[in-house]
Amino acid sequence: MALDGLMPVLAVNYNNDTLQFNFDTGASHTSFYSPFYLKYQTEIDQKYPLQRFSAGSGGGSKDFDGFIIDSIQLGVANSRASLVNTRLHQSPLTHQEETIHGNFGQDYI
Repeated sequence: MALDGLMPVLAVNYNNDTLQFNFDTGASHTSFYSPFYLKYQTEIDQKYPLQRFSAGSGGGSKDFDGFIIDSIQLGVANSRASLVNTRLHQSPLTHQEETIHGNFGQDYI
């Protein structure tokens, strides 16, 4: 684990790759960011239809294009968990999302 400011960043295992995810205990659901999409773009484009979503926070809401990942297994250290119906952002919503692969929420805990 590392810190980006006050945000914990975790090393996450997926498909024998190590990815960077924020650990946001205030988020109810995990989501994937555009670097995840870019890394696995061919697989995602073949498997999932592009959809339009709205994401909201204290600062308002924003529409974005993305995908619903029906089931995915991720690992952190010695733990593994399967997540279902997880949103994937096709494009960055913020500057931070250009380097982080996703945001862990309470559904992973």
